[in-house]
Amino acid sequence: MTHDIDVTTERYFSDYYADVLVPSVSDPAPVVLLWHGITPNERQVMRKLGMELADGGAVVVVADWSSTAIDEGRAALLASVQWTQERLRGAAVDWDRACLIGWSRGARAALGYALDHPRNPFGRVIGLAGQYAIPIATASRPPLELASTQTDVDVVLIHGTADLMLPAQGSHIMYETMTSAGTNSRLVLVDTDHAGVVLTRWDEDLKICLPERVLTPGEQDVLEVVCEFVFDLVR
Repeated sequence: MTHDIDVTTERYFSDYYADVLVPSVSDPAPVVLLWHGITPNERQVMRKLGMELADGGAVVVVADWSSTAIDEGRAALLASVQWTQERLRGAAVDWDRACLIGWSRGARAALGYALDHPRNPFGRVIGLAGQYAIPIATASRPPLELASTQTDVDVVLIHGTADLMLPAQGSHIMYETMTSAGTNSRLVLVDTDHAGVVLTRWDEDLKICLPERVLTPGEQDVLEVVCEFVFDLVR
């Protein structure tokens, strides 16, 4: 590992918890907030990606939330943003490189939040295997509708070409809409499936996503693109 990582689990809102991953770095670190998908309180699915980013030098918060809550997760997701700001106040972090990353339904939540709240603390957003034409609790309208207006948010959409759960067409349409509106956006297609874009594999027997021990070439491509965006390796 490149850095030693301090890992704590803390309650951030009501009965919701977040993992806070803080690497041993001397320079101000990028801030990354990770939102998982539709299954309630499944932050462990994002843990592999979070650890990789912390290993590279980012301070990472991996938050639980529940799409089955009465408000479909709105209060918890918005609270995770506020809590992350408060939790890291005074820490050696670089908010100019703050990035919100969501997967599956979390991708829709992340894009909806960022596009509907242009003054939010996250100037960069990554959507992993999302579908953006459907309403989401973090926004007043579906992200695809919001995308028709230019924003200052920088966006990267990543989708697996082997994704049978949410085909990549949704990311294509979202990207084209944002680009036409003038939003700085990028679409990256990778050779993996729905689970692979968060560096996991679906276990059919256990019915859960498990972290990959050895990344496939497609998963390595995902990690490379995410790191380039988070750490300013290519801008």
